[in-house]
Amino acid sequence: MRKGNYTITAKAHPLPDEVNTADNTLTGGWIIETIWGDVTGDFKVDLKDIYQFARPFGSTPADPGLWNPNCDLDNDGRIKLQDVYFAARNYGQQI
Repeated sequence: MRKGNYTITAKAHPLPDEVNTADNTLTGGWIIETIWGDVTGDFKVDLKDIYQFARPFGSTPADPGLWNPNCDLDNDGRIKLQDVYFAARNYGQQI
């Protein structure tokens, strides 16, 4: 996937005998595809991104006041030093 902003669209096929199909398509929400480590979504990895790891460090999804899924770069459910390392490897990169 190319880096950038994407709009999400979902479409459900009509069910047998379905009369009202006006609500079978939903467009909304968005995702940002950017550099690994760009947790702020500004298309560059800088100190703002590295700073984002400080507060949620050590947290899991069970810590709703701390958890930041953007900082869980390896998607293992815990924000740890390895995630910071992945961001630091791309420090200074931008698109």
